[in-house]
Amino acid sequence: MIVQTVLIRWMKETRGEPYATSRNRHPAAFSLPAAIPSRAYPVQEEQVLVHRLAFLQTTKGFQPLSDTCEWLAVSSAGIPPGAKRLPGLTPKRYAQGTEVHFGYDPSFGKPVRSDYQSRLLNERVFVLREGEYGRILINGRHTIEEGSLYEHRTFNVWNVEDTSELEQNSVHREPDYMRTYLASLW
Repeated sequence: MIVQTVLIRWMKETRGEPYATSRNRHPAAFSLPAAIPSRAYPVQEEQVLVHRLAFLQTTKGFQPLSDTCEWLAVSSAGIPPGAKRLPGLTPKRYAQGTEVHFGYDPSFGKPVRSDYQSRLLNERVFVLREGEYGRILINGRHTIEEGSLYEHRTFNVWNVEDTSELEQNSVHREPDYMRTYLASLW
């Protein structure tokens, strides 16, 4: 399994047009880096490759902030919810595929996402069969000393055995499943 997170941050000066259009056109998925780290765990353990990308949007365009790649071990219960390595996302492998759960994490900012009974969001968003992929979108706002910091996060989850399968299926195709948690950010 491969998870790619794409984080875009911006401040008040790039909040409206034409910057919003530029953000909406920013790629939602990227090719994996050429140098993927070796697997960190024994082959018999379930692992997920996590590729994290972060960008800052300024009046001059998008500045890359980080691009990291690491392997995480996944137990039969999945990656624990709230794990700071992959906040909000909990993939669980089953015989019929990978069940992906998503929950609100404070690192996403405001507004807080909840279910219809005022509990913090924590729900199954999709089940991926072999070779399928899903995308989750969420945005948020943080109050900092300089004002408000806005964020848009994309989680791409591919249910593939290894990275070579991802290149064969093309990273840039439309996802099989998509879930959005986008709110109006004032």
